[in-house]
Amino acid sequence: MAVAQQFLSARSTFNLQIYSNRCRNVRDGRISSSCSSFLLWRLATQQHVLQLSTSNKRCQSWAVNKAGRERLNVCANLYDGGPGTWSSSTSTILKAASTGRKLRMPSAEDLARMQLPALASSFAWEVHPHYEGVKAACDEWIERVAQLPSASASRFLRDCLLPRLVCLFIPRAQSRRRLVQAIKIIAWLMIADDDDDHPQLLGSDFDSTSHRADRLMAILTHPPSAAFDSIGADPRLSTRCSKQLAALAEVWQETCTEMSPLVRTRFTSTMADYLEGIKMQAALRKNVFVPDVDSYMEIRHHASFTVPAFIMVEYASGIELDQETLQNPKVTELCKKAVDYISLCNDVFSCYKEITIGDFFNLPSILYSCDLPIASSTKPLYTSFQDAVDHVAQLAKDLDACCTSLIASLKDDYSKPSIDPSSAHQMHAYVDVMALGMSGALAWFFETPRYPQPCTQNRSSYIGHCN
Repeated sequence: MAVAQQFLSARSTFNLQIYSNRCRNVRDGRISSSCSSFLLWRLATQQHVLQLSTSNKRCQSWAVNKAGRERLNVCANLYDGGPGTWSSSTSTILKAASTGRKLRMPSAEDLARMQLPALASSFAWEVHPHYEGVKAACDEWIERVAQLPSASASRFLRDCLLPRLVCLFIPRAQSRRRLVQAIKIIAWLMIADDDDDHPQLLGSDFDSTSHRADRLMAILTHPPSAAFDSIGADPRLSTRCSKQLAALAEVWQETCTEMSPLVRTRFTSTMADYLEGIKMQAALRKNVFVPDVDSYMEIRHHASFTVPAFIMVEYASGIELDQETLQNPKVTELCKKAVDYISLCNDVFSCYKEITIGDFFNLPSILYSCDLPIASSTKPLYTSFQDAVDHVAQLAKDLDACCTSLIASLKDDYSKPSIDPSSAHQMHAYVDVMALGMSGALAWFFETPRYPQPCTQNRSSYIGHCN
């Protein structure tokens, strides 16, 4: 849909989720989103007012002062289509602007000395009692989807324990069938995430990332009752990627028919946001554009598949909140904080691996590269990479405390005699899901070899301490 011209102060607090929801129509199986337009605005502005205009053919931005003009290149052809279309015509969202910032990567010595901070969760973790029973079948499916080049790579993938992550997320899944569906879809997202993050694969390829996003959204928005044509080879995608999309289409058709319209729409909508974030990351990597911390956190929140993963967790757990409850400010805040907690913990664990392949899109790297104590200073705020890693761990600790408070408050609110028992049960189950997701994700980060570390002395200390 067309977005009216808006004059927004860069100093004001603006909720990206609200904006994204306002700019999206989900109808007749087709989605229109202006999420990228706002992200461009956020990246281009700090202390000036920006006029943002989006039409069917062009998104243009004008900054009113010199700093703004230096930070932004006009980005054309973001969305070619009109209402209800999903466009993939953009070849580059953002070109590197002349910001005066240079990417400062940690030295080999910094990385060799890096130690995992003492991360923890306030919540106990559990694993689904049927984990061992579903692991073998799911591992076989995951290996077929991943299409790895060697037996050793397949063994490593099994050692990464992808089914265990989901069983930690959903220890109280309603049925084994739904648990397996959730494992397959979330594992698929994790396999795709490896390609999305790798600068030599899709990580810096905006065109291919956008085209795959179009194909993926076509799968997710296909009417559940209609037969789905088999997905063949796509000349614009690798054979591996085409086969992965076909595998997802098969499991999605089985899953979406059991979802309520509200849950299905929420999942599809959050996947649209996720794919927009992935495309923005690809454009930034391609142009070696280093966002500031606030911009990174906006993009990171949407480029994390944890948001749609939590909806899969709700589905597998038999939880379905009504629209009014979903709009409760405490509920929306809890979801955002929980997702950010998991994302920051992931950044701490994954930054070493990502830096070794040339990927700077993690918060420790952003902090180490960009943040200065005062505008006129050239001395970095973080004198060592370890300082930046430790700061991210402290941010995660603060988010954990915030989620603990929100969960306690929601449990109190929904324990009152005036609350409908069914609504109270749903809310208590929902906050348990969020808590288990946080603790389960952290436990898995410590367990899986997916994220190698130069120093491992803190790695084994967490396992079992919350159980």
